[in-house]
Formats: sequence, structure tokens, C-alpha cells
Amino acid sequence: MRTRATFLALALAATLPAIAQTASNTLTPQEKAQGWHLLFDGKTSNGWHGDHSPNFPTTGWQVKDGMISVTEHGGCSV
Repeated sequence: MRTRATFLALALAATLPAIAQTASNTLTPQEKAQGWHLLFDGKTSNGWHGDHSPNFPTTGWQVKDGMISVTEHGGCSV
């Protein structure tokens, strides 16, 4: 059992650099050539819109620190 855990730990350690390298919000040249597009650029609301609006909501949502998140805006409570 200890051998298996050691092997898994070594395998994970070997793959971490590859995971870290591809974890950024970018596409490889091959992905771009295949027609892939990012859903979120990490900076703006470009390409995003409200449920019943052609524009990104002016309240209730924000783009900050590389994320789209919900903001407190006095909506309904559960």
C-alpha cells in the first residue's frame, strides 16, 4: 500500500509543472487552429450578457480579480 501511495505522489509531482503551465487562461496555437475560443478573457465582460438582455448586467454582477462574480444588490432572499 505504501508503494502505491509513493508511486501516486511521484506521478502527481511529475505532472504538476505541466498542469501549472496549461492552467493559465490561454489557448495553445493548436487549439486556436482547431477553432477553440475562450469563454472568458479574465478581464472584461466581453461576450457575456444578461438572461433577458443583449448587454452584461449593470448590477448584480462584476468582473474583478480574473473572475465574474455575483455582487450584493438587494435581490430576493431565500
